[in-house]
Amino acid sequence: MTDTAELIISDRSGSFLVEGVHVEVNICTLDPAEGWTLEVVNHHGTSTVWEDVFAIEEDAWEAFVGAVNIEGVEAFFVEGEPLDRLN
Repeated sequence: MTDTAELIISDRSGSFLVEGVHVEVNICTLDPAEGWTLEVVNHHGTSTVWEDVFAIEEDAWEAFVGAVNIEGVEAFFVEGEPLDRLN
C-alpha cells in the first residue's frame, strides 16, 4: 500500500471578479507545514504561479491582493491577450 498525499485547498480559493474580469485563485498545499502555493488562472486559461511558497494561506491571499493593487488584473494576462471585461 502506498501513501498518497491529499491536496488541501484553502477556503480563500475560488472564482473572483476583478476589475470586471473573472479569475480563478488557487491556494493549496500538500502539507501546511511545508507552505502554501498560489496560482491565478484567467478566463483564457493562462496560469500565473508564484515561485514563492507562503508560510500560511493568508500570506498567499495577500500576495494575490497585492498584485491586483499594484499591477491590476493585467498582471494575470500575457501581452496581447484580451481582457474581455464584463460591463
